[in-house]
Amino acid sequence: MCDSRAESASRGCSGSELDACMTTRGALKVVAGLVVLGALAYCASNYLTAESRVRTLCRSIPAGAKLDALTEFASLHGLSAPTGRSDTEYLMESRTFGRYGCEVHLKDGVVQGAEYSYVD
Repeated sequence: MCDSRAESASRGCSGSELDACMTTRGALKVVAGLVVLGALAYCASNYLTAESRVRTLCRSIPAGAKLDALTEFASLHGLSAPTGRSDTEYLMESRTFGRYGCEVHLKDGVVQGAEYSYVD
């Protein structure tokens, strides 16, 4: 296959072979561009919707839940798992690399309340 018209002359590519080569190359560039744009859109949408999504998650953490239930809740919703070593746990969202999360207050391993937390 030929990469350019100049190369086609040196390699002796025919016109139809050159057209096929250029068409394939163009299609690959379009596909690569779409993949990059899709990845950027996915990351941007995660950050643009993070605050409202995580605030809703924090409000849905039930007061009175035990540590086991909190751990299960965290794993189901993409939050970091609580350690159980402190009366204040930070359950951070992995989709935003730990910037958005919930500050959960515990007493004797039981949830007392949760609030939205943003780490800058």
